[in-house]
Amino acid sequence: MKIFLFELKKIRRQKKFLWLSIISLLCTMAIFSSNAVEQEGMMERAHEGLMDYQEIVNGVQRELAELEMQQELPELQQNQLDLTKQMNLTLMQLNRVMEREEWENVYPLKLSFLELVEQYEANGEPFPILTGQELEKEKAMTEWFISHNLSYEDEEYPVSPHLIVKELSDWVFSLAGLFVLLLLFGNIFTSEREQSTWLTLNTQPIKKWKLLVSKYISLLCCTLLFTVLFIFNGIVISSMFTDYSFSGQYPILLQDSETFYILPVITYISRVTILFLCASFILFALVTFLSSVLKKTFITIMVASFIVMIGFSVTELNHALQVVGNPFQLFRFSALSGAIPNGDDWIYPFIAMLWSSMLLLCTNFIPEIKTPPFLQKTSYLQPFKSKNGFTFKKIVLFEWRKVSRKKLYGQINILLLLFVTVGYFILFQQSSIQQDKYLEELQSTEELDQWIKITEEIKLQYEEIKEQTGQSIYDEFIKEANDTIDFFLNRSKLEIAAVYEYNRGDWSSFYSHQLLDNQSAAGEIDTGGAYLDDRMDYFLGKFTVEASISEKEWLIENNIQPIFTGTFIPTIYHQFTDEERHQSFEEENRKLDSSGLFSLYLFNKYYLYFILILLCLFLFGGGLALERGKKQTLHLLQTQPLKLSSIFLGKIMTSSILAIASGVGLFIIIILMGSLFNRFGDWLYPILHYNHEDIVNSSNYSGLVSSGYGYHFIPLGEYLVYSMVFLVLCLLFVLGLTIVLSTFIKNALTVFAVSILINVSGYYVTTKFGMKVAHLLPFTYFDYPKVINGELSIVMDNAKINVIHGCLVLSGLSTVFVLIGYIVLYRKNKTIVKAVKNQVTTKM
Repeated sequence: MKIFLFELKKIRRQKKFLWLSIISLLCTMAIFSSNAVEQEGMMERAHEGLMDYQEIVNGVQRELAELEMQQELPELQQNQLDLTKQMNLTLMQLNRVMEREEWENVYPLKLSFLELVEQYEANGEPFPILTGQELEKEKAMTEWFISHNLSYEDEEYPVSPHLIVKELSDWVFSLAGLFVLLLLFGNIFTSEREQSTWLTLNTQPIKKWKLLVSKYISLLCCTLLFTVLFIFNGIVISSMFTDYSFSGQYPILLQDSETFYILPVITYISRVTILFLCASFILFALVTFLSSVLKKTFITIMVASFIVMIGFSVTELNHALQVVGNPFQLFRFSALSGAIPNGDDWIYPFIAMLWSSMLLLCTNFIPEIKTPPFLQKTSYLQPFKSKNGFTFKKIVLFEWRKVSRKKLYGQINILLLLFVTVGYFILFQQSSIQQDKYLEELQSTEELDQWIKITEEIKLQYEEIKEQTGQSIYDEFIKEANDTIDFFLNRSKLEIAAVYEYNRGDWSSFYSHQLLDNQSAAGEIDTGGAYLDDRMDYFLGKFTVEASISEKEWLIENNIQPIFTGTFIPTIYHQFTDEERHQSFEEENRKLDSSGLFSLYLFNKYYLYFILILLCLFLFGGGLALERGKKQTLHLLQTQPLKLSSIFLGKIMTSSILAIASGVGLFIIIILMGSLFNRFGDWLYPILHYNHEDIVNSSNYSGLVSSGYGYHFIPLGEYLVYSMVFLVLCLLFVLGLTIVLSTFIKNALTVFAVSILINVSGYYVTTKFGMKVAHLLPFTYFDYPKVINGELSIVMDNAKINVIHGCLVLSGLSTVFVLIGYIVLYRKNKTIVKAVKNQVTTKM
């Protein structure tokens, strides 16, 4: 117990509890304030939720009314017409209730609407937008709200305590939260070795297992405090600034392809928290084990992160590994928390304790071993080859020798290489599976044959009704059915030809098949009115369809090898109101390819470059703060004929060169790996670029326009060149900012934390409140994939957010940081010299 309290006291004195409190408070305030800003649009979003219902009801009522006017309405359909009129009336009442913000009356009216839908289906025909399980789900949720006396809330931008805590748990009790805890507390073992206090502890009558268990339990207590702080801050802050109170019975819908389940929010939050604690059991047990082998803080944290990320990725991609006994299954927070409970949740804490106990036992019984040679510092390296030379050059060489002697730079590059290798293997596997699946589906005509069969049956029904009634209105229906059959037959021929020609290396036939889908969605091809009407142009929007057509024309013109899959280009201009349908569309049209250039494109698109930026930040960003601490090597350097400003410039120069070398080297390795195992890729592959309205309206605009929105395509190679430039500039900016902070802040951990806080909060403030001046702020350009393709200029409504402005802002501010650091240290050095001279004069 005394050892445990001693460990907690050390953590408290390091002010890590304070950092936990600050992080939780800032994150909670950020999420709450961003949601609170959007509350003005709550009514509009509520109305949008009814738009689909209103359009379907109006459409059905219009069709039935036309038949009634022609006196061709059977009794059942007459009942349906009466029900649609009642539905319309109920929806009008719902809209009025929302306009008056009488949110407590929303669900009783919605239940009335759903009951009318049930009656409609009881008359022999399913309602177009609410059928089967979907209707049951909506009704069950509505009845839950009514039975628990809950009013309507904006779930997209919530501000109530229970939904704020839920959103916090989804965001923070995840891999990101574990990474924060790892950064703060991952050195609890290795710091003892680095500062040689482990040897002192070994001289005490303390058993090794007691020391390990005490440290491990203190880590778990810190994790528990982390979760409590976020839950507490979420409830308190939202309760202070809103009229809502915490309601643990607010329903959370969990569903899969077969069924659904309603879970109270208090149970959901408890579930996520327990899963997070279970994952932390395993993570810190892994850190404990690695610390006994690696004995260096930085490399221990990096290796632990690497193992967790690889284990998580492999488990996520292989269904066979998603079993209870797999420890990495516990890191799949979103999948586990969103799964329907089946009574086995209690197993996860048991599995976590089992694996963590095994790792702790291994750590306890493993003998003390020397640090592996590849992790040891080089005993001696001559820093300079000669006594002559410029001082600045010597300082740069001296800094390089220090980096080389510690061997951290080489270890990090090895980790990056392993990360790229494993990541490329996963990409290669997934892209191959996706390609085979797509071609297999093209070869199979079962679905099209089924559509043809269904359409022919409908056609026969129309012909029989026409013979019985003699009404000419069915001639049009028969013609539409024939057109639909012709369309399906033509599509079937194109699909078979596409696969055949693809295997022969002819890409044009493949794109002709995809172009048919695009043109059908655009209404350029007559599909008979029975196909695509409810899922293509209606949901995708005209821009998405026309951009997809332009893409296929570019691909055919430049004879570019296909990348699977994706008949359409997902764009920001879509008309999806159902987020699940939108996500499904994104997944269907996600393009994957393991060629060199496209692998690098995916590396940037999915923000994997932040891994490199973070590694360089922690490796080089300590600056002068790393020269302080217990060893105070800065004092030794100041005894030499060196200026502080020169030392600062040497650190900046060395860090920048090594960071740029890692970034450029990483890009080259990805391209080489893709070229070796697949192919180099197509430099001219088209990447969609959005053009801002101001550019479209200019007199010299030469791009394309659809629905008033401008766009054009840029070659993939050009996109990657811009990406490399931005990565280099982002590295220089982050290192410049962090090393300048180290001139004012003495503690290295504080330097890292403040730098991350400035960058993260700067990006958040820029995207939420500083859109008009976003082009002048460096944080905007951290999201450089969306800067290069113009998406950020559209989202922020700022035409000046572009590649040129980004390069100027990042390079300019990096230079300013260097000048600030140099001037501050130059003046400080002069002050020190002047003070020393005064002391000497006084003594004389």
